[in-house]
Amino acid sequence: MSKKFIVFEGVDGAGKTACIKKVIEKLKGKHKIIYNKGIGSETFIGKIARRFHTTFLFLLEMFFVTLKILKPYWQGKIIFQDRYIFSVASHLPDINKKYNRFLIKIFNPFFLKPSLIIYFTVSLKERLNRLQESASNNPFHQILIDNPNLILEREKKFYELLQPYKNKTVIVDTTNKTIEESTDEVSQALDKFFKKIYYNKKDL
Repeated sequence: MSKKFIVFEGVDGAGKTACIKKVIEKLKGKHKIIYNKGIGSETFIGKIARRFHTTFLFLLEMFFVTLKILKPYWQGKIIFQDRYIFSVASHLPDINKKYNRFLIKIFNPFFLKPSLIIYFTVSLKERLNRLQESASNNPFHQILIDNPNLILEREKKFYELLQPYKNKTVIVDTTNKTIEESTDEVSQALDKFFKKIYYNKKDL
C-alpha cells in the first residue's frame, strides 16, 4: 500500500503552519487528512521539551509523535506531519555538539521515511518582520531576530538534510506571497503527488 506521510518543514517565520491549516481546509472535501504536530506537540514529553529545549527531549517527543501515527501510516492514510526529525537535526547550535549528533544517529532508525517533504522558505527580511509579530509570545523567535545568522545557518543545514530526499522535496518560497497564493502552490504539489499514487495503483 502506498504511504502518504507528508512532512512539512521550515525555519520559523516561513508561514508553514498557517499554510498547512489553509491546505487542510481546502482539501477536506476531497481527502481525509490526519494532522500530526511534531516539535511543540501537546504530548507530555512535548510540554517538557518546550520548557527545557534539549535534543534528547525533542527526539523523545518525535518518538512518541511517531508511535501515535504508526497505525494510520501502515493503513495508507494521509498524514500531514508538521515538523519532524529534520527540525531536530537542524537545531543549531545544539546540533554542533557531538553528543547530540550521536543521539540523532541512535534515534533515526525509529522514524518514518517521508513520502513527500514540503519545505517552506522566505527571504530573511520578510522572515524577520514576521517573527517580530510573534516575538513577545515566543522567546525563541526573539533569539532568531537577535541572531539572523542563525536562521541562515539553520536553513543551510536543512538543505543538507533534505539532499537525500531531493526527488521527494517541494520547496515553497513564500516571499511576497499571500497565504492564499502559498496555499495554492502547496495544493498543486499535493494534487500532483496524489495523482502519481493513483496512477501507480492502476498499473498494479
